[in-house]
Amino acid sequence: MKHPRSYQRRSASANRSDYEPLFIRRVHDLSKWGYDRLCASAYATEEETDITGDLAEAIENILD
Repeated sequence: MKHPRSYQRRSASANRSDYEPLFIRRVHDLSKWGYDRLCASAYATEEETDITGDLAEAIENILD
């Protein structure tokens, strides 16, 4: 799903259509792998900002 307020011009890349599906797939995979590293039950009462921070940290650890 495309965000309605995209900050990148549509014509920014001539080969966008070649890479966009793969980029989206990899972002989804990375998000899933990050969530897989978190214990869902430990976050049942946590604030969304805490969950997001830990998710970002988990994804950074994957990328390192």
